[in-house]
Amino acid sequence: MSGLFDAGHTPVLTLPPAADFFGEIAAALMAAPQAKEDPAWLSDAIIYVPNQRSVRNLSQAFLSHAPRRALLLPHIRALGDLETDEPPPSAEAALADLPPVMRAAQRIGQLTRLVLAYYAAQDTDLPAVAALSAARELARLLDQAALSGDVDLTKLHAIPLAHDLAAHWERSATFLTIITQQWPAKLTDAQAMDPYARRYAAAQALAAHWRR
Repeated sequence: MSGLFDAGHTPVLTLPPAADFFGEIAAALMAAPQAKEDPAWLSDAIIYVPNQRSVRNLSQAFLSHAPRRALLLPHIRALGDLETDEPPPSAEAALADLPPVMRAAQRIGQLTRLVLAYYAAQDTDLPAVAALSAARELARLLDQAALSGDVDLTKLHAIPLAHDLAAHWERSATFLTIITQQWPAKLTDAQAMDPYARRYAAAQALAAHWRR
């Protein structure tokens, strides 16, 4: 592991692409001078990794590189998972200020009812299985928009289109008012949030905390 540059007394390190990333991290930390002076040093460290798979892989790397003695692992936390039972302390305040996530079954059920109501208003008898499928697609669109962070679905009507596509798109945009107008009201009534919208909001709050 080699130093790349020093960012205000905080070393930034890099590894070659073919290196055993988790093994190199574990070996370097276990060989650090602090670890030799204080066997419990690692237990006070916090390591952030992208996801839960990385948490498991890095934990296993520490165990694989450990000498034949008891090992106190560092706190390994996933940046991409702020909804764990034990969120990072700096994220607790951000999570506490946000409404809870609406349960998955409740969410799909509510969206299905909205789809059925939409088609009933169009004098169309939509089969329940088709309404359920449409609700799942709407939920997927909500999640994709939330993960993108800057998507404003309320501006769909303003998208300029060729004349031969305009009528079809107008019908589609009207159907999508289910998630641009009716769904936000449902969430407000339930005092809940969509899962990825909440995760994105919590991540933004956590990033702001770190910048401060």
